[in-house]
Amino acid sequence: MLRKLMLLAVATASSYLFIQWLPVPKPISLAHIILALVMDPLHYFVAMVAFFLAFLSHSILIKSVVEETYSFMKGRQVRWGEAVICYGAACSFWFLWQAGQWQTILILCFSIVYGMISVDLRRNQVVDTHY
Repeated sequence: MLRKLMLLAVATASSYLFIQWLPVPKPISLAHIILALVMDPLHYFVAMVAFFLAFLSHSILIKSVVEETYSFMKGRQVRWGEAVICYGAACSFWFLWQAGQWQTILILCFSIVYGMISVDLRRNQVVDTHY
């Protein structure tokens, strides 16, 4: 449970840092964004590391939400403490939405895709090997 709590803290912090280090001007100008990234490559690299940490951490939380919800629906044992912490990722996304909408959408899309790819719904199944 402490691992998931730390994962939520890392996900929120790195997402917020990504939003702060990679601002999107309004109205969105792709030329302005690319020019800012080319002119300051170290800033771009640090922002991409923060993005990488953010979407990986959020994807692990999303994966856990899907697995715990599936276990609950199937009547299996559910780790309620971890489930509540993982559902806290929704609060994290609400907080991040207030800081930067486009960056939050980007993190959310990458996290959902990567989290859903890695879902294992057969976690607690017993496999019958007797034929």
